[in-house]
Amino acid sequence: MQTFRNWAGLVVCVASCLVTVQAFGQEPTPAPTPAPSPTPTDGPPADAAPATATAAARTTTSATPAPPEQVVGTGDVPAAQDDTAGEPGDRKGEARFHDANADHVVLFSTAETHPKGTFYFSDYELILLQAGYAVTDSVQLSFTGVPPLVKDQPYFFDFAAKGNFLRTDVVRLALIGAGTVIVAPDADPNSILGARVNGVSQFCFESLCRSSFSFNVGTFINSESNKIIPITLGGGFIFRASDLVKFLVEPAYALAVGEGVEDQPEGFLLNYGVRLSGDNFGFDLAFIRPFGADSLPFILGVPWVAFTYRTSGDKR
Repeated sequence: MQTFRNWAGLVVCVASCLVTVQAFGQEPTPAPTPAPSPTPTDGPPADAAPATATAAARTTTSATPAPPEQVVGTGDVPAAQDDTAGEPGDRKGEARFHDANADHVVLFSTAETHPKGTFYFSDYELILLQAGYAVTDSVQLSFTGVPPLVKDQPYFFDFAAKGNFLRTDVVRLALIGAGTVIVAPDADPNSILGARVNGVSQFCFESLCRSSFSFNVGTFINSESNKIIPITLGGGFIFRASDLVKFLVEPAYALAVGEGVEDQPEGFLLNYGVRLSGDNFGFDLAFIRPFGADSLPFILGVPWVAFTYRTSGDKR
């Protein structure tokens, strides 16, 4: 369509130039100058003067070129593109297209997914690795884990599917289901198999959802669920300062239910940090700070560094 508009503008411009050249090439015929001593046989007849004036007027009118037609988007200035046009979640300016880390806050997920056809890779604290693929604009698959690097080291693997089933100007909703294996050689039991389920609601502060609040609730149904069922609660704020910079604040709490539960965890976590992100990369520098538990050697909290790289996928 843009090529068609450019050609249309060029044709109109050339046509205008040709009309101008042709018009100025037709010089009006000057009225004949009467002889000093006119005779009845000299000069045109008496009724020729009005005809000559009319012809001159017609020639002058035809010599004035018509203004060229204005074609939107031609020339050096392209037509303005509206980043807010389209359906929620499918707009060109949406955070999911321009923030490679838009599918999570610090530890917990948002309700967003990567664009269709996107391959992505994330590295958390160097040893926690994640790879994934967005099957559609609403469904993505991921494989996350800590590989066994040293003897007797705890490790785990998690295969998850995330699906967004609602996108509006204000609310986004998603469900996450995963199969998880946790191995702790020195614990009893030394391995746990289970299914992780999370529900996420995201409330947008603007139609493009570049700043938002997410609420995440989840549980882990496992082979020890007759004794303990953990429940996690997390809220996450993303504040957009610019296209590159976002600020993150994420309070989180965990509890457990079941006959094997004696005491609930004390306090809560407050995760906070800054995000630098673009279309294909994302970098989070955050801190995880427990409150109400034993003091930590780091006043600011435990540093949390996360990096994501992704392919372009289906960009708008």
